Amino acid sequence: MIVNVPTSHNSELVVAELRAGSFFGEMALLGNGLRKATVLATQVCELLVLEKADFDWLREAHGEFAQLFQNPTISGRLGVPGGVVKR
Repeated sequence: MIVNVPTSHNSELVVAELRAGSFFGEMALLGNGLRKATVLATQVCELLVLEKADFDWLREAHGEFAQLFQNPTISGRLGVPGGVVKR
């Protein structure tokens, strides 16, 4: 899968390539709910959908799940100062 973001020239820029086991959409679930990128499947794949209420429950109930989002790369993509996403 490839991740595209819109450019100021009405086109899209490929910013990442996702591999098996990758996840996406966490920024919308953790942030303001707005989608900032488009993910395009480049081959047949299986996707799992996690609704916001379930995502929030997992973060509260399972510390190891919440720790995934303390990663500076993810929190940096969210624009969170200090790299900490509050639960």
